[in-house]
Amino acid sequence: MSFEERLGLLAQHEIHCRQDSKVKRLLRQATLRLEAHASRLEYRAERGLRKDKVATLLSGQYLHRAHNIIVTGATGVRKNVLRMRVSQTSL
Repeated sequence: MSFEERLGLLAQHEIHCRQDSKVKRLLRQATLRLEAHASRLEYRAERGLRKDKVATLLSGQYLHRAHNIIVTGATGVRKNVLRMRVSQTSL
């Protein structure tokens, strides 16, 4: 392996480590109270969640467009779980 290839691998590893550290720091600073997972979201009719809309939120497209998100709904429909999951995926 040439010097340039080794240097490139070292640089890629450093970039990956810095990004990983940044994500861990931001998650710690966010003080999210719940550990939410997209696979655990419930799409029952009474919750009014649509899989396509949630998938759009989880993809982070709203960040690239500089849009905000407002989550509304009745009491007990687990709005915080959705908010936490979207927050975690935006990092």
